[in-house]
Amino acid sequence: MLEHKRMERLMLFVELAQQLNYTRAAQALGISKGYLSEQIKTLENELQCPLLLRTTRSVRLTPKASVRLNRAWRSAIRYFSLSAAWASSILR
Repeated sequence: MLEHKRMERLMLFVELAQQLNYTRAAQALGISKGYLSEQIKTLENELQCPLLLRTTRSVRLTPKASVRLNRAWRSAIRYFSLSAAWASSILR
C-alpha cells in the first residue's frame, strides 16, 4: 500500500509539473487543491528535497525537480504497466 501511495504522489507531481498551477492540476485530476498541496508536501518530505518554488502568483520546478520529474514519469509508467499486466493475468 505504501508503494501505491508513493506512486499516486508521483503522478500528482507529474500533473502539477505539467500544469504549473495547483488549481488547474487539481481540476484535471478531479481532486481538491488542498489534497494536492498536502500530497506534494508529503512527497517533498519523503524525498527530502523541495520540488517546487512557490510564490503567491506562480509555481516553478526546482532544478532537482526537473531531474526527478523524468524519473517519476518513468517509474509511474513502469508501475502502472506492471499493475495492469498483473491484473490481466488474474482475470484470465
